[in-house]
Amino acid sequence: MFEKAIKAFLDDKAGKDPAFAEKYKSEKKNITDCCKFIIAEVKKSCKGNEAACTDEYVYGLAMHYYDEENIKVPANAPSCRVVVPGDVQLTEEDIKEAKAEAIRKLKEQEVQEQMRKERQRQETAEKKAEAERKRQEARLEKQRKAYVDAPMLFNFDGED
Repeated sequence: MFEKAIKAFLDDKAGKDPAFAEKYKSEKKNITDCCKFIIAEVKKSCKGNEAACTDEYVYGLAMHYYDEENIKVPANAPSCRVVVPGDVQLTEEDIKEAKAEAIRKLKEQEVQEQMRKERQRQETAEKKAEAERKRQEARLEKQRKAYVDAPMLFNFDGED
C-alpha cells in the first residue's frame, strides 16, 4: 500500500510537471528503491522505534529521491509497518494478495509457536531425564557406600 500511495503521488506529479516527469522516467530509479530510501530517512530522523510524518514530508522525500542523481539507497530498508492515510482503492487482486499474505503470516506464526512449544517440551523432558539420572547416581553412590562400609565376613587382604 505504501508503494502504491507513493507511486500514485509521483504519477500525478509527473503528469503535472514535465521537468519532474523526465527525472521520474529514469531507468536508474524505481518505486521500490524510492520507498526504501524514504523508510531509511524516516528511521534516521526518529527517536526510538516510532515516527509520525506528514504526507508532505514523505512526498518530499520521494521527490528528493528522483531529483538527486546520486542518492544512496540502502540494500534493505529497516523493517517497519507503514500506515497509509487517505482513501486508497484496492483492486480485487490487491485484496487477494493481502489475504494470501495474511494467511501466510498466520501459518508462519503457528509453525513458529508449534516449534517453540516443541522446544519447550524437549527442554522439559531433558531436565526430567537429567534429574532422574542424578537421582540414579545418588542412589548408586549410596548403595556403593553402604557396601564398602558394611562389615565383611571374610577378608583375605592380610593373608599370611
